[in-house]
Amino acid sequence: MRFFRLSAALLVATGVVQVAYGTSLCPPLIDALARSGERAIIARQLVDLSLKEGVHPFHDAEIYALLEKHPDFVAAYVKKHYQRFRLSENRATSVPWRDSDLETLRKSVGDRDFSLFVDPGIMARREEFLRFRREFRDANPTASALELRSAFSDHLGTIKLYRGISDVDFETAKSIFEQGMRANFFTDIKERAKLPTPASQEPSLENLWNGDGVLGEIKKKTLTDDHSLIIPVSPYKSFAETFARPFHGGTGFLFELEVPSLDVYDYSFQRTLGWDYDQPTKKKRVLFDGMPFPQLESLVLSPIDPGGVNAVTEWRYQDVDGKQQLRPGRVLQK
Repeated sequence: MRFFRLSAALLVATGVVQVAYGTSLCPPLIDALARSGERAIIARQLVDLSLKEGVHPFHDAEIYALLEKHPDFVAAYVKKHYQRFRLSENRATSVPWRDSDLETLRKSVGDRDFSLFVDPGIMARREEFLRFRREFRDANPTASALELRSAFSDHLGTIKLYRGISDVDFETAKSIFEQGMRANFFTDIKERAKLPTPASQEPSLENLWNGDGVLGEIKKKTLTDDHSLIIPVSPYKSFAETFARPFHGGTGFLFELEVPSLDVYDYSFQRTLGWDYDQPTKKKRVLFDGMPFPQLESLVLSPIDPGGVNAVTEWRYQDVDGKQQLRPGRVLQK
């Protein structure tokens, strides 16, 4: 598949597509190759921008500026990664997006705002977003796509979340408190950006823009994956505390976070986007306080800004009457 994308991109980049029209290759096949090649080139540019900026991919003005120029890429992305729902006999069923429906949506909002629909947070709330957009555009006709997204995010508000991390030292926890929380992939983003690294060696960003999308990142997420773009969190403090328990006499930390609702992906996306959210290693039968595991966990696409890390509490084993007991220690709070 990678060879096919590369070959298609080379056809477009070198002008071979035009020559091929004079050969035995049929025009529909050449059109398909050209579109595939163009999407691969755009995806490469999106990977480069994501590396250069080192910010949340859906918080990047340059990314939306690029997508605004390529609405066909946006339409193909939506069609590939998101479902829509239709009520039939009082039951909601997921159905793929049709090209005609996407074209209608594009014409109704224009290419500038259509670029925002790559964001699963927007897609999961598209009806509410479209209502908000009408009022916003009446008052702010020249605002950028990112300014519209930011205003919609403010409208939705924030959600309190928690994350437990075990067996890290206090200085590492303090650094996260002061500089923000990043998924493993972004911890060395500045070093990565200095290298002319091909997309094939940046599997997470390649996956995000030219693979299985955000859902693909969620499905392959592991806490030790150096290429993960995903930060696992929970709205349930007691659940997150279980991950803050240190092993082997070390220290653990519970982080209190406040994240824009628009940036949080949870179990409801199974219904709103048709996502098969369940992790293969976390079955529905796994319960915590009577709740299935997938409903206890939320996910955030990295990074979380420093302003979103409100507090951190240290947990460590202490000697109490000759016995080692887990107790809270130092606390950092804004």
